[in-house]
Amino acid sequence: TRALCHLADRTAWLAVLRAPWCGVSLATLTRLSARGDSRLVCEALREPARLDGCPAEERARLERVTRALEEGLSRRDCLPLADWVEGVWMSLGAADAYPPEELRHAAAFFDALSECTASGEWRGIGTLDSVLTSLYAQPQARTARPVQVLTIHGAKGLEFDHVLVPSLDRDRNRGREPLLRWLDLPRAGEPSSAASAAADASIPGEPEETDLIMAPAPVIGDEEPGEVNAFLRGLTARRAANEQVRLLYVAATRARRSLHLYAAPPVRADGSVAPRPRTLLMSLWQALASGFEASSREAVEGVARDPAPEARGGSPAAGLLRRLVPDWSPPDLPPGPPLTHLPLAQRSLEPPEFSWVGETARHIGTVVHAALQACAAAAELPSPAVLQARATAYREQLRRHGVPESDLAGAAALVVEALTRTVADDTGRWILSSRHGEAASELALTGIAGGRLTSVVIDRSFVDEAGTRWVIDFKTSRHEGGRLEEFIGQELERYRGQLEVYAALARGLGPQPVRAALYFPLLGVLGKYQ
Repeated sequence: TRALCHLADRTAWLAVLRAPWCGVSLATLTRLSARGDSRLVCEALREPARLDGCPAEERARLERVTRALEEGLSRRDCLPLADWVEGVWMSLGAADAYPPEELRHAAAFFDALSECTASGEWRGIGTLDSVLTSLYAQPQARTARPVQVLTIHGAKGLEFDHVLVPSLDRDRNRGREPLLRWLDLPRAGEPSSAASAAADASIPGEPEETDLIMAPAPVIGDEEPGEVNAFLRGLTARRAANEQVRLLYVAATRARRSLHLYAAPPVRADGSVAPRPRTLLMSLWQALASGFEASSREAVEGVARDPAPEARGGSPAAGLLRRLVPDWSPPDLPPGPPLTHLPLAQRSLEPPEFSWVGETARHIGTVVHAALQACAAAAELPSPAVLQARATAYREQLRRHGVPESDLAGAAALVVEALTRTVADDTGRWILSSRHGEAASELALTGIAGGRLTSVVIDRSFVDEAGTRWVIDFKTSRHEGGRLEEFIGQELERYRGQLEVYAALARGLGPQPVRAALYFPLLGVLGKYQ
């Protein structure tokens, strides 16, 4: 991520070339980026003069990795950051370069990177440190008793079946040289008889008299510290050594069944081994010296008998690096399953509604639909008086929809009339009743109808007490004069395609039989199609 986002990050680019998907030797890395080199690593990869001096196998690795990186950089800013980095990472062969159980750590990193960019917190590569602050490797243990990694202080008072203490050969942290050393020591010397009598007469538990000894840091340029400073330093070191032995005792006594101590002390030229002072291993050396010396002799004799890596035909780094084979290439993916592309509807399923004043009628229908949805969601239907009192609110809604000022009064009156007729009509109250099963208003469905992928919104849907699922569409059409049944029949035929689609999609909601219908609030009539 650092290398792709910052071409001048030399450390990141060298790490990319050292990683298992490439794994070139340190000598090759030095050719590409020597001390004081003015060329970027990505620029050095394009210079034949530098690559000609590299081993043939490593040159082939570099050429493959360079092609993958250049292709990835050409897609910069074309994809989300996490997708882009992961794509380049995969093209380098990372999925094959690591054991499968380690890939989950990479997935956790990409998830964190994606969340950071999606939340708008990404401000460039400088943000990466904050992304990594709370990101830790996931533990592999999934049993009831996983391995616990603790400090010796943290393990105090606990017990474990098996205890492993690593790195006994490491020096303890001595910290920085203090500007001022001091110790509060018991007062030296034999107490006089008068002092003894006073001590006998003192109150029990009263603190003894002490002497505070202080020494500043040596002046810059002094070869030797002062006597007081040297005395305090030595005394502090002895106290630290005693504390270290106490810590080692704490660590060793945490084990119930087995204790494993690990150390790698330096081996001298003559094959002898001696731990450094101020280490935990020094505290145990008297008991462990013979075992370490025997292991050291075996290691030295084994090296003498084993030929050098060059003698076996390999490079010194061949046994140290884990890397892909030189001719690695991405595997060929199997062809995907054949997909049937559904044609999308090119026009609305619902034909335009021609009415008395065009756009105003459409806005009236919009307000009536919203009001009927609110009525269906209420605990009980509003009375006609309540609906009449809301006339002003309906008028404001119509104004926001763009109804001309001259038509507002008549349009608001039609809204109130449609709602009043609905709540006064037995069929209207039955449609809006909340006692039905699976009742829903403005139900959005998407599915296959007539071989097309279709999305619809059904005004009202429910399952009645007889087990029939109804899909009902509200129409604010008006009819004046006679032949009402003939008008309803014409409207059903007009919206037949729409109702068939509603019924087809509603059949996917359950096993109930489906019936479709149109309800006319201004007429109080339910026209049943199926």
